[in-house]
Amino acid sequence: MAIPPGSSGQFKSFWFLASHYGISPAAINALPMAESAANFAMQQGQVDAVFRVRAPGNRSIRNMIGDQKLHLVPIAQSEALALKQPAIEPGVIPLGSYRGSPAIPAHAGARSYLDREKPGFVQQNARLASTTLYVGAIVFSALLALRTHWVRSRRKRMHVFNQQLMKIASAMRDTSDESNLLDSKNQLIDILTQVIRDLERERVSQAEFEQFSFTWHAVDALLRDRLSVLQTVSPQNSTTKASAWSLS
Repeated sequence: MAIPPGSSGQFKSFWFLASHYGISPAAINALPMAESAANFAMQQGQVDAVFRVRAPGNRSIRNMIGDQKLHLVPIAQSEALALKQPAIEPGVIPLGSYRGSPAIPAHAGARSYLDREKPGFVQQNARLASTTLYVGAIVFSALLALRTHWVRSRRKRMHVFNQQLMKIASAMRDTSDESNLLDSKNQLIDILTQVIRDLERERVSQAEFEQFSFTWHAVDALLRDRLSVLQTVSPQNSTTKASAWSLS
């Protein structure tokens, strides 16, 4: 039998009733569970009965019964029960309360009294809400950490490209060999090609590309100046004409 959770007054009511009929806890397999779980267990045939303290015509019981082959079990000896618990008094569930139309509604005061221990919407969904918030916080933290890692990786990559440009610029100042300068030219083109490819793949932002472009132009201008100087000083030994290229 599915019975209400141990923290509820309905749990105590069940064992009060069982004690009156001489039913010991060892004689019945009573399973405390939430209302929704009890409904599901009953519909799946996993329990034989469900115990509830509700006003006649209760919506949750009506929904559970529906068109299924379930029936209400009458509790006799209500006068005898009242000797032990004066708050108890006999009552009749009107015909049609759970099947048939029209249903006879319970008195609002009686419904309110019998449902006084029923948890409200917030209480019923408190665990779900807290779980949702907890999972949401974890997901948000994970996404934030992932974004931070992605930004750092991107900045580190651009730092490597800029360091390569500075290395090329430093090497150009210390060489008078035109072939070395032409090698530097090829390195500049290779770096530019890689950065443009990263930009297309969104591994580099537009702002980072513009900053890189400024540095690349400066190194490019320095390279062309060095080639021009060498060709002016030794035109007879120059085998290559200075060429111009730009980044737009």
